[in-house]
Amino acid sequence: MKKYILNLIVLLLSVTANAQEPKTSYMDVLYRMSFKQDTTTSIMTDEVMTLRIGKQCSMFYSNLDHFVDSLMSSPDSEKHTMELMANPRKYGKRNVSLTIVKYPQENKLEYAENIGSKDYVYYEEMPKFKWKITNEKKKIWDYDCQKATCRFRGRDYVAWFTTEIAIDNGPWKFQGLPGLILEVFDTNKEYSFEYLGHKASNSPIQYNIKDHIQINRLQHIKISRKFLNDPLAFLNATSGIKIMVSDAEKKKVKKKTNYDTIEKE
Repeated sequence: MKKYILNLIVLLLSVTANAQEPKTSYMDVLYRMSFKQDTTTSIMTDEVMTLRIGKQCSMFYSNLDHFVDSLMSSPDSEKHTMELMANPRKYGKRNVSLTIVKYPQENKLEYAENIGSKDYVYYEEMPKFKWKITNEKKKIWDYDCQKATCRFRGRDYVAWFTTEIAIDNGPWKFQGLPGLILEVFDTNKEYSFEYLGHKASNSPIQYNIKDHIQINRLQHIKISRKFLNDPLAFLNATSGIKIMVSDAEKKKVKKKTNYDTIEKE
């Protein structure tokens, strides 16, 4: 009986220890995320993103955003904050400030993004992509890839995946194919994700959502559109600080760009 109780205690301690272990990755995949800030032109804005893949979850984030956040949480955070206040583009311009964590075993996805001056987060079930796999094939780097298409939340997408990297994952929210998605874009060419390589990894999959405002997905679209349509008015309404600019600058900031969110519905 004593032996049974001892074994049970050891088992419970083991389970507790495993549950408390930080989630780590085994692979980092780099992508170039490109998008139009003005759909009346052909100019694209881009950002280098990482898909950090682990056995339990994965995290998709901006490299520059992640780097700056790590500086802000370091022991010298006050110094780095002052540097960024004096020179906001010291480490480059951040065009994307989002983090997406997928938990396939829990059928859950976390989406966190900075919009204007505030951080927001929402949760949803893992999205269902109704892919149609075609017979069309091409090479991306040295990988044999196959084409798949689908319509998702207001946009039509083309994806190229490879079964040579047999991981059901991809950039942004994309997943649901029998191999890693190396390239994906919407047919209007307003958003695209391009594979830049991958490497083995043993890094933590974690980010801080302590001060994020929790909303839902549709509220996120609404807030994003308000910011895009009139950034100055949005910042004045949400930051608590009255931002004064000249009439010429005001017209420039308020200029309609015809840019829309990646999810339209």
